[in-house]
Amino acid sequence: MIRVATARIDSIQGLRAAAAFLVVIDHSMSIMIDSGVIRGVNLNMAWMFGGIGVKIFFLISGFIMITTTRDEFAAPDASRRFLWKRFLRIAPLYWLVTALYATRLALQGASPHLVPLTFSILFLPYRNNLGMIQPVYGLGWTLNYEMFFYLLFGIALQFRIWGGMAGLIGSLIGVVLLVKWATLAFLPESIASMLGFWGDPIVLYFAGGILIGAARIGLGDRGRLLAIGIYPAMTAALACIFAYIVYAFTFFSSDPGSYWEIAACAGAVLDRKSVV
Repeated sequence: MIRVATARIDSIQGLRAAAAFLVVIDHSMSIMIDSGVIRGVNLNMAWMFGGIGVKIFFLISGFIMITTTRDEFAAPDASRRFLWKRFLRIAPLYWLVTALYATRLALQGASPHLVPLTFSILFLPYRNNLGMIQPVYGLGWTLNYEMFFYLLFGIALQFRIWGGMAGLIGSLIGVVLLVKWATLAFLPESIASMLGFWGDPIVLYFAGGILIGAARIGLGDRGRLLAIGIYPAMTAALACIFAYIVYAFTFFSSDPGSYWEIAACAGAVLDRKSVV
């Protein structure tokens, strides 16, 4: 039997590296396009790289959460311990970066107002004066999704694993459908913005990662993981990722927003030889 919760999955490290590389490409291209170094290239192309990288990170996050906490479900005080660990891992450094960035803005005569700063510190989505939903330190927008997911995951830990996961996935799907089909105009603008942000279909990548993790747990416990081999599995996954990038560039000039990444990443982490 393979205890996924305690094993290191090498393919995850490869996927993280690929995702980080895509995000670096995004920011590098955006800077070069804005400065005129690259001409004739739409910013959407740069954002596509970063978008794919973020989706893979969200997949990994969902996967890691379930595989590393599988024995914590329904355990006493599991929710509090989980949320406290997540808080310590993310909040102090993010708050420091936000404070430094806000200080820089203040020195430039553009000090952020108290309300957006408070929302940023609390990891709550906020629509700024440019109409964009992002924190004071703009690059922290993904953490608003991550902390939302961690909160739901902490609640799910109060139940047995399969019931908790079903409820969590159902909640993520539910908030997406609510935003898609419901009218939010009657709500205060701040609340409508939060729901609109959290209800973006990108949150379904967390659910995709959970499903991949659940598959790995189930197959691993039964000794039925794939026998592909770590290097062929990773090669296939990365080939899918970059083939999709070429496809998106050619036909869309941006990411058309499908959920192909879930299948590409699944093959890389459902192989028994990826565990050391």
